[in-house]
Amino acid sequence: MILGSTSFRSGGREKPKRDRVLVGQLKVLVVDDDAVVNKSIRDTLESYGMSATAAFDGVEALACLRASVVDLVICDLVMPVMDGLETIGEIQAAYPEIKIIAISGGSPRGKGPSLDDASAAGADAVMAKPLSARKLLRLIEDIRDQPSRHTCLLA
Repeated sequence: MILGSTSFRSGGREKPKRDRVLVGQLKVLVVDDDAVVNKSIRDTLESYGMSATAAFDGVEALACLRASVVDLVICDLVMPVMDGLETIGEIQAAYPEIKIIAISGGSPRGKGPSLDDASAAGADAVMAKPLSARKLLRLIEDIRDQPSRHTCLLA
């Protein structure tokens, strides 16, 4: 579990201060195959005025991006159908302006993509699970106005 649970620390212990995190009206796509985690993240983002949409694998995420405009993608790395690294690569190629935060609780038996792999692949930021609402919101605020790491800038 993540947001809204003790592992996400919003259950009274580490409730984010809404006046300190000003994330604005961002449109966020949350890509995580764990339905509880996905909903928890979306609920938290929506409580801060963001619009959040769910996708449960990389293929579904790409379909969502073709259908609507998104400012930020929060993408788990370990998923069926299309893993997070492949999803990040596809998003970068088709939508270089979209910011990407890679999240992961690790992969079974240590196999599979890591947060270091995601960072090297071009994610704008990475965060380990279990997520902290406060840290996630600060991370969103920090990267919101920065150019994407994977956007080519021409002089």
